[in-house]
Amino acid sequence: MNIYLSGPLWTMAEREWNLRFAEALAANIDQRHEPNVFLPQIDCGDCFQQDDPGAAVFRRCCEMIRNCQAVVAILDGADADAGTAYEIAYTKNATIAIVIGVRTDTRPGQEKGVNYMLSQGCDEVVVASADDDTVSLARKVVSAIQERFCRGMLSGRPVSGGTE
Repeated sequence: MNIYLSGPLWTMAEREWNLRFAEALAANIDQRHEPNVFLPQIDCGDCFQQDDPGAAVFRRCCEMIRNCQAVVAILDGADADAGTAYEIAYTKNATIAIVIGVRTDTRPGQEKGVNYMLSQGCDEVVVASADDDTVSLARKVVSAIQERFCRGMLSGRPVSGGTE
């Protein structure tokens, strides 16, 4: 199972959290499903050596999303990261993967602390509790992915389709 981890990656804290969360996601997926978590901060590293790094990163991220069964979108902050918002819209428009939003930020917002356009763009938004750590949150996200994936497989219909 391929998962694309979408989220901000501009600060050291964000990059370190992304790495830990990606590892926790991969560790919590049944190994028979051959878990692979795409992480732009790692998987786009060589793009910055090209003549037009912005275009290279864009192409690589879109390619990774097209090859995934799920996109996990980090929705923290007063406003979600612009790249993350685009990646949610790109995925939903193409109906190519399940989108699970993740919120660890406790600030209030329109719906589960998130802008309506983002929360409705996600198939589900998993909100961390005060007791969650990276591993327990990853378990909740993997459970949401597996539930949506199985539901889609059983119904023969696409698995994406807005929050419930």
